[in-house]
Amino acid sequence: MGETSTSISGFYAIPFFGLLLSIAIIPLIPKLAHFWEKFYWTIAVFWSLAVIIPFSAQYSLPLMGYQLVDVLLSEYIPFVLMVGSLFVVAGGIVLEGKLSGTPLANTLLLLVGIPLCSLLGTTGASMVLIRPLLRSISHRSHDYHSVVFFIIIISNVAGGLTPIGNPPVFIGYLRGVDFFWPIINVSLPTLLSCGYLLIVYFLIDTYYYRKEPKKEELLLTSTKSHTPTPLKIEVQNPLDLTLPITQNSDSDIETLALSARTPKFFGGLETPKSPLWKEDNYTPKSSRSVEFVDADIEPLDAPPAIPVGSFRREMTLVETSDDPELVREVVSKEEEEIRIEKQTSRWVVAERFSRRRSFRIRGWGNVFLILMIAVVIVLAGVLQKTYPDAGVVVMKEVVLGKTELFIHYASIGQNILLLVIPILSFISTPAQIFIENNFTWTPLIEVAILFANIFITLKPILMMFDERESGPLGFIITAISQPWQFFWVTGIMSGFLDNAPTYLLFFDVAGGDPQVLMTTKAQTLIAINAGACFFGALSYIGNAPNMLVRNVAEESGIKMPSFVMYMAWSFVVLTPIFLLDTVVFFR
Repeated sequence: MGETSTSISGFYAIPFFGLLLSIAIIPLIPKLAHFWEKFYWTIAVFWSLAVIIPFSAQYSLPLMGYQLVDVLLSEYIPFVLMVGSLFVVAGGIVLEGKLSGTPLANTLLLLVGIPLCSLLGTTGASMVLIRPLLRSISHRSHDYHSVVFFIIIISNVAGGLTPIGNPPVFIGYLRGVDFFWPIINVSLPTLLSCGYLLIVYFLIDTYYYRKEPKKEELLLTSTKSHTPTPLKIEVQNPLDLTLPITQNSDSDIETLALSARTPKFFGGLETPKSPLWKEDNYTPKSSRSVEFVDADIEPLDAPPAIPVGSFRREMTLVETSDDPELVREVVSKEEEEIRIEKQTSRWVVAERFSRRRSFRIRGWGNVFLILMIAVVIVLAGVLQKTYPDAGVVVMKEVVLGKTELFIHYASIGQNILLLVIPILSFISTPAQIFIENNFTWTPLIEVAILFANIFITLKPILMMFDERESGPLGFIITAISQPWQFFWVTGIMSGFLDNAPTYLLFFDVAGGDPQVLMTTKAQTLIAINAGACFFGALSYIGNAPNMLVRNVAEESGIKMPSFVMYMAWSFVVLTPIFLLDTVVFFR
């Protein structure tokens, strides 16, 4: 926005911080936590209405409508299409191999992700690597700290070296910063920060790894005689429909129930298209094999006898006699194989887990599509920079100093392609890959809903900053002049506000001339770049992939820390390296 003709009251910042506090505090209150899980969207909408209604009454409904259209077309739609396309396409990529879950293996996985961030962006790299990490730590009882460091390193700190890596760097590129300037000038702060974080993570993960029960202890415990328990396996298909294979106890007879929407989800197995129970007089074939090829899905009630690593899993259901005495459970371990049998009065459920050692990628078509997404985003930026006037005026009206809402043709083309690419991925990818990745729409839906309301409540604050020194927040702008101040102020604001407009704000405060900022004021631009990218790790809303990674982890069964506890982790982990960066690079 340009200079505004009407001052925005500082009270319009209250809904944004109210929404932040709601996200941070309500899930921590036991009596309200369940309410938040089901109705978080109503609370988010409430805070948006706390902006929309008074703003419309004070400045006019058309003005509020203009601001909402501006948020929708300029910010929200590009954001959710980028995040959604990467989420879907990455869900169709399976990285397989020996994922032992040791501190060294997990640290190497994070190390591999650092250069990947510059190629795919923080969101793309996060979506590609989070599922291999989750499989690697699936057997660990201490697990969420690995996801916290993943968010800090892969989703934030490692993405500040190219315009593809993080939105703030892309904004700088659009304003005239050379494409390779960040990787030449911001590499040292990034490498120092990533190196420190990898060392800290390795030490913390080693500490927790040593507290894990030994594999021998698990096997000793699991092979003891105990009463058989019903086996329940739930597999999620790409449409987020649960396909259970369940044995349900009923006296001394157990009846097999198979439920599937389409046979293709089980590789052509002839399964009924609706739940069939004993009352339906359904008699399945005497031997029915369900094979999860190269899957990493563990039964919920199986003994903890499965060794560390990545496995091929086969399950066979065999009909037996009706003799109620034939009830047993066998767990046997060979050199590289675990076999679990649960025999009931009617069925034997045999599961075989064999170690898979070779590394491979499945879903190569999606690897190509995820690279295409990166190319589309960069190409759209190049076209906007080369042909700045090629676009369409969506709305014409003098509102708070802005005379028109202009949308570039390249932005429209980008949005269309980012909608088409995930559809192509979803159609062309075998459903089994999505099943093995435990793909569901829930993480993306929650991010889309919360960020829609975050963008709406954030808009008045950005308008206040557009007023510069004369606005309610002008004291922040007038107080900074040194590189270290730009680093900390840009960073702290990026931890809770959208880091792209925050970068743009202080880019202009520092002078706004890219040639000057890349030469005589290079230290200041490095500080703005690093602050906007590094500090995004401070909270779940600091950068787009943060909450998405958290939701994917929780969907897989990991109990992630609350908003407040995550901030406690991030402040403790990041403060030392931010202080070191300040002393080394921004004095």
